[in-house]
Amino acid sequence: EDLRATALDDLKKYIPAEELRELEFPRTRVLQKCLRSYIKSFHPILHLTQILGSDNPSPLTLAICSIGALYLTDPKNATLFKDLGTRALQTDDSDSQCLWAVQCRLLITCFNAFNGRPSDIQVATENMTFPHKEFRIRIQGFRPRVDVLKTTSSPKWRNREASKSRLLFGILILGSLMSVTYDLSPGVTMAPGVDLELPEDEALWESTSEGEWQAARGSIQSTGYVPGFKAAWNFLAFGKGLDPFGANCTPWSTFSVLAVIHLVINHMWYLMQTTQYLTIFALDPEVEQKLRSLSDISISSALGRCYKVLTSRRPESERSNDDPDGPMIFKCLALLRIGFVRTSIAGAALNQIVHLTEDEATRSEAIRSYVRSEIPRSAFIPAAVQRIFQALCLPLPAGHILTKKTAAFTWSIEHAIPGWECALYFTKWIHVIETHTQGSPLNAQEQEIIDNVQKILLDIDGDWEASGPMAPAICRLWASLYDDTWVWEVTRRMGFLLRELASAFES
Repeated sequence: EDLRATALDDLKKYIPAEELRELEFPRTRVLQKCLRSYIKSFHPILHLTQILGSDNPSPLTLAICSIGALYLTDPKNATLFKDLGTRALQTDDSDSQCLWAVQCRLLITCFNAFNGRPSDIQVATENMTFPHKEFRIRIQGFRPRVDVLKTTSSPKWRNREASKSRLLFGILILGSLMSVTYDLSPGVTMAPGVDLELPEDEALWESTSEGEWQAARGSIQSTGYVPGFKAAWNFLAFGKGLDPFGANCTPWSTFSVLAVIHLVINHMWYLMQTTQYLTIFALDPEVEQKLRSLSDISISSALGRCYKVLTSRRPESERSNDDPDGPMIFKCLALLRIGFVRTSIAGAALNQIVHLTEDEATRSEAIRSYVRSEIPRSAFIPAAVQRIFQALCLPLPAGHILTKKTAAFTWSIEHAIPGWECALYFTKWIHVIETHTQGSPLNAQEQEIIDNVQKILLDIDGDWEASGPMAPAICRLWASLYDDTWVWEVTRRMGFLLRELASAFES
């Protein structure tokens, strides 16, 4: 009972003792299961010694357990831990910028952002200003390393890694995921004159003792040149500078790759926003077309470089959530699909207020507006749609029913969100093809996609008839993947919204 007793004793600093005595606080065995669940599923931003430390502040322990309980599909205890951790943070008189407090706020914001309740999502969007501010403050204190490993000890390295790359990239990744899901500004950019070193090898981060750390340090192949975050971003986003993935560079950790891919996705959001505003003021249609073409070329080139990096060691078909190298490359490949969607939407995007409101009239109007929006046909769009369609087909080889029952435990939020984006855009494109192309023949690539969709629906959806509309059927087919018990309850809301979109397509 040491873990439970320690947590309750520390909670007395924040919550009156008489309230704690009346609380049905879980036993130590439950807390330990939650901690192990967190380590297994979610822990790259916290070190093992910090997660399992007996002297952890109780708000951080509760925040960790809340995420772990989600992965155990224990929503009751997950909500209890999150609420207690939130209340404790609100009454904490210590420095709100200390490492554990920022980590705790980040985990609780992540919990609120993706639990599917509009009120909590609203709180999460409002609270993101704090981690964004922390990112800007903390990034000023770090510069790319020359070779820190040779001049430091395990505890000093661990503290620097936790407060540097792990925390800051955790903020970046959460902002990116919320941007995609709720169409918010990512909030994190690479300011001029500021750089950040990339996270170290996962073997170092996973080590729990000085001996393990020394052994991992000795096994790392270092070439002397370790690119900073900005150098990696400049190469992937713009194709500028030396190739940081070449033979003359120290190999990247998988967490580094994940963080940089997220930054490239953020870059695409800003680029698309800029292009949309600039084209509004382009009085000459030729200038407007050139601006859009430049944006498309820039994004597609960046996507190509990212894809080449991610598949340099093994092709995409050999990557999975059970990858021996870990699931992060699999997550990165899923994230790239967001880039293909964002290049294709050309202003036809669903207003993400549908996630933030329970008002049926507001939600219905947003969905109807999306159904009425136009998608211009161009030479680039079918290629992007083909890539999106391939992504939507990924669950099918394993069996649609089997995937429905296992997605909750084998797919991360990085898969759920791109899948949602892909389903939204793909069904919209199908709807436009079905309803707006009379007298305008499909090209060969468009016809191939339509033929393949029909084959899949005939194989999987026993209720669909070849003469019926495909867009509603695809909506409901993909919604069924989100209806089961996922770790993150926002997926249930995505499934519900896809069904409402299907009804709007039909009407």
